[in-house]
Amino acid sequence: MKRNALIRCAAWLLTLCAVMPMAISCGDDSGKNPTHTTANKEADTIDENDPYADRLAISDDLGEYDFNKYQYRIITADERGSDFYMEGESADNVESAVYRRNRAVEERFNCEIVLLGDAFYTETANRINKDITSGDDLIDLVAHHVVSLGLLVGSELFLNWYDIPNINFDKPWWSDSNEELLTHSGVCFMAVGDLALSSMYQSYATFYNKRLGADYDMPDLFEVVNNGEWTIDTIISYSKDIYQDLNMDGKVDAESDLFGYASDYSSRNTYIWSFDNPIYKVKNGSLELVLRTDKLSSIYAKLVDEFNIYRGVQTVYKNGVGMSPVEIFAEGRAMFINAPINAALELRDMEDDYSILPMPKWDEAQEEYITM
Repeated sequence: MKRNALIRCAAWLLTLCAVMPMAISCGDDSGKNPTHTTANKEADTIDENDPYADRLAISDDLGEYDFNKYQYRIITADERGSDFYMEGESADNVESAVYRRNRAVEERFNCEIVLLGDAFYTETANRINKDITSGDDLIDLVAHHVVSLGLLVGSELFLNWYDIPNINFDKPWWSDSNEELLTHSGVCFMAVGDLALSSMYQSYATFYNKRLGADYDMPDLFEVVNNGEWTIDTIISYSKDIYQDLNMDGKVDAESDLFGYASDYSSRNTYIWSFDNPIYKVKNGSLELVLRTDKLSSIYAKLVDEFNIYRGVQTVYKNGVGMSPVEIFAEGRAMFINAPINAALELRDMEDDYSILPMPKWDEAQEEYITM
């Protein structure tokens, strides 16, 4: 395998693609003596009125290379492909930005970005494992489903990001979590940055139907949030008595009833993070499991009690059965749902006005609102 090509290409493309809206890069064994630029653009060419002016003024420190049409191969599952590759311009602003970003990278470094993988994430994981362990030079960058990728990390398939040239986690297009949470004993196999659009649009939030809020005399919830009072007990108190059996059949029907708080099965995972109780923490560079705590027991007890009894808080969607919370919310039949930010794309035709609020805190003593 062309290890040097893989290392350079992974470093430069991931860094450059993250310098949105500027270009980024890719590599092989070309370019032995790089000449580094002092910034992505000369300072006097940046329009100070450009909303990205501050970002554009930050040097990417990548230098200039000619990679002789090297094909830089990114593998990802089909539902993640639009983060990394688009065939052309689109009516969607984000898709067009992805296309223009990639073209700028290819032009600057004389390379070609190729997207691999058109399968479900579990099948893609099997391909990643097979292709890398075969010893063939088939993949440059793995950009994959977080759970599936996490399971692969222990298999010695990936390079340590700290061994890759030109990677600087202090740059603003990288997440602080790379050093704070994903680095252990000087090793980081998975990194998150602005290139991973899904890490932003799949961040969870609480969606609030303002029409129903007015019907049920809700207070100003933005004020509740800003006062630090938006907790799980608060949201339960607001939603627990709202459920209505609209079709009068005596059953909880996701397809027809009104809910105070609709959730799906997977979304429950978000509460472990939003309540500031992850399953492990990093202390002094090592991992500490925090599973056996009184707080975690209380969290589970509350979620089980509130999400499994006949009240306004309901799990209405599991394993593809029933309507999703977003679908119910779009029909104006849920006061609150928790869902990723990109659920807003499915609500463009929704008749009711809605707001997006943080995920609730565990209690008012918790300092920050946190999401997964």
